[in-house]
Amino acid sequence: MRSISTVSVSGTKVLLSLAIPVAYGNTVTVAYTKPSTNPLQTAAGGQAATISAQSVINRISQPVSPPAVVTPPPTTPNSPPVPVVNFPEETYSGFIGDISAKGSYDADKDKLSFSWKTPDNIPVSSNTGEAIQFLAPVIDTKQTYEFALTVSDGKTTQTKTFPITIIPYEPYLEATEVISVKRVGFPFYKPSLQRGRRQYHYHVVVKGVKNKALSSN
Repeated sequence: MRSISTVSVSGTKVLLSLAIPVAYGNTVTVAYTKPSTNPLQTAAGGQAATISAQSVINRISQPVSPPAVVTPPPTTPNSPPVPVVNFPEETYSGFIGDISAKGSYDADKDKLSFSWKTPDNIPVSSNTGEAIQFLAPVIDTKQTYEFALTVSDGKTTQTKTFPITIIPYEPYLEATEVISVKRVGFPFYKPSLQRGRRQYHYHVVVKGVKNKALSSN
């Protein structure tokens, strides 16, 4: 049972203030017996009649539940991948070169993917492999080309740029110093030679070359 704190009349309405607040959905039972003296009345002299017990359900101001607070799980900072490239600093034109990124790693043990950027005039075996091969172009003068590797762990990327110098391939010796010349073996004849002429083998030692066999007639 709730006790009444105050009673007031407003127009033709009787206002009751309860000592304990009524929550939404609570049932309040109200009854009034008109007393013989000092009854409830309006300013114009109208008196409130006796009423039997009546139940009223509070349907005002339904409380709104506060939104649920969702605490996100703690996040672990991501460590970026580290690209490691093994490559030849120099190679000859026309030769095949090997470039490897197998030493690349990620501190979080994430799976890595690879993307290579190479010069347009240099063909490569792959643009996405962990290791690739390239064919050095045929050139007349020494040239340096720029290659780049981008490594991704799915969250961040890291790029490493590196140069490779291509040197013209010159297999023939244009000039050198002759150390010794020695005729070896017996003379022999060839049908293509003029009649009576002989052909000999000579052993020539030149600077920078171990052995060189020449024929002369």
